Amino acid sequence: MSTDIRAAFISLEQLRWSQFLTVTGGGGVSNYSVAPFLWVVFFKVDRDSLFGECVFTPGDHRDLGVSDVEPGSIISIPDLLGAASLSLAPIELFNGKVVSPTFGVVAVLMRDGGHVTAHGISAGHDALNFGVRGVIEGLANISISQGSPVTDQQIASAVMTSNLAQKVTDAVRNAQSFWENLWAWSGADSEIDHAICTWSMDEFANPSETKSISMQFRQSQWSSWTIDGSVTVVDACPASSSATTLDRALAQLAAERGSKSRRQEHVLSPLT
Repeated sequence: MSTDIRAAFISLEQLRWSQFLTVTGGGGVSNYSVAPFLWVVFFKVDRDSLFGECVFTPGDHRDLGVSDVEPGSIISIPDLLGAASLSLAPIELFNGKVVSPTFGVVAVLMRDGGHVTAHGISAGHDALNFGVRGVIEGLANISISQGSPVTDQQIASAVMTSNLAQKVTDAVRNAQSFWENLWAWSGADSEIDHAICTWSMDEFANPSETKSISMQFRQSQWSSWTIDGSVTVVDACPASSSATTLDRALAQLAAERGSKSRRQEHVLSPLT
């Protein structure tokens, strides 16, 4: 495997709601609306981030720019929320073995219940970010110790045992007053579902390759959501080249895709 740096551009472009059947008490069929919002964390494990790095995005009740959505709707995901670029440097171990970088995205689709405060949801979003960062750090240790990229099964197991949903719930509750929690109880936010997409750099051909993204969120037996997007990895520059070359390659890639995304920093930023 080459030790050259490559560049990944991940774009979550649209959210679709498919509802197959809703039965009312009288036996009729009707639709209803919800106010969805989305939390997204991008991540990587490579030579420059042996303990994992995350790209944290905004997350609040209106981060999708919509308030009431009906089945069949297609929502454009804002670039600030759904697009990120990452440099990928193969991991060179002491025994001379080279491990392919692992990178991906975690997305949590939520439903606004109407009564959770802005500071409550902000605390919950921070708790998710901290929780995902802990998961990624653990996966980075696994990747280094086993000398190979982490598997989807290892990632799924790490997320399952991290209890992220409870951490978010506790953070929201602790950030709110007694009366705010009492009010929120009658209109609490809820998770529709979460999804994870991961890739290894060696899954992509040289000098560039694009793969489609389809993240599935199951709301019920008769209702589901889908995020469509793409991920592209380009042979950006040799390991000795500067970050400017990488920036230029990513900018050219974004222009070719017709995207208006602004590049986000691929660092583990402090949470606020």
